[in-house]
Amino acid sequence: FRFADPGINRGKPPAVHELLDQGRAEIDKELATQPKLRRELNLALAEIYEHLAEHDSARVLAQNSLALAGDDPALRAERLALLATIDANSGRNAQALANAEQGLQALAASGDAHSLDQRLGLLNTKAMSLKFLDRADEAAATMREVLGLLPQLGAKQEEHRAYTLDN
Repeated sequence: FRFADPGINRGKPPAVHELLDQGRAEIDKELATQPKLRRELNLALAEIYEHLAEHDSARVLAQNSLALAGDDPALRAERLALLATIDANSGRNAQALANAEQGLQALAASGDAHSLDQRLGLLNTKAMSLKFLDRADEAAATMREVLGLLPQLGAKQEEHRAYTLDN
């Protein structure tokens, strides 16, 4: 990220995309011996690119982070959830569905009792993907599953209910 230094950048402030692209290019080269840090930076950059609607860049970075997650089911679930969202947002509904289902399997394998938000997100992505794949009955069943889980959220359930019903 030295690219942001005015002394290196000839006094011209870089655009956000320039900073991100430069940082992205440096990750594998500069952090070759630090896979955990590369994994987390790939994830962070994937999320940023996704917020910028740069789905292709986000997808590559999320896949890199997933590859570095190894066999850890909690890490895999988190990265598969992001990949499912990226795919859904870019109209790759079959791939979004596959990633959401793999994410749900990884989440179940992790035994993480604090993962209800992530489970709900994966189920919502699954339901939306099913809907766009013209599998309405399966989508409806998945949405009912989401709505059945919401009471476990307590005070946060109304926010999730609105999101689910908006889908």
